[in-house]
Amino acid sequence: MPDGTYQAANVIGLDDSSLFGRPEISAGKIEDIFAENAFIAVDDSEFYKLKDARIGAEFELNDHRGVIVGVAHVASSGLFGVPTLYTTYYRALQYIPNTRYTISYVLVEPKSAADVANIQRLVKEAGYLALTKDEFIDQISRFYKYQTGIGTNMLIMTLISFVIGLSISGQTFYTFILENIEKFGALKRSAPKGASSSR
Repeated sequence: MPDGTYQAANVIGLDDSSLFGRPEISAGKIEDIFAENAFIAVDDSEFYKLKDARIGAEFELNDHRGVIVGVAHVASSGLFGVPTLYTTYYRALQYIPNTRYTISYVLVEPKSAADVANIQRLVKEAGYLALTKDEFIDQISRFYKYQTGIGTNMLIMTLISFVIGLSISGQTFYTFILENIEKFGALKRSAPKGASSSR
């Protein structure tokens, strides 16, 4: 930022020829995105983190100069709590270093269920992992349960809920006994000799 502070941001690259997926512009013109170092800022709940994000404001992105040429509105805010910037796809590739391997997985549809075992064997021989749909879902579930804090948090929440529920139940029974202790005493006095009174 101009004052030297750092701010993470999502950068979305629009197709250079069609600008498909462009946001609704509220200030400036969409054509200005083709200008040198041009970016369009999204006015959402995270917009204030860009500080003085008016048209003409400058910032630095990975040692590259950026200029805000427009402000836009989108249907929903981002999920990660950071502001969003739009630019052309070519400029986004120039400004943000790209990794060598960008494919996470390859989706394959076998002709029949009998081919699955053969496909898995061939993929394993090539040094990769082949999973069916159910195995893939199970692997994701295990990852979130055991390798992130979600499983631990759920266990802690369950234990806390159990303790709170137990304490509320105990308090309820205790209050019930205090309110009806005279009636219990009257029942005990009225019970005949040799008979046991039940509560």
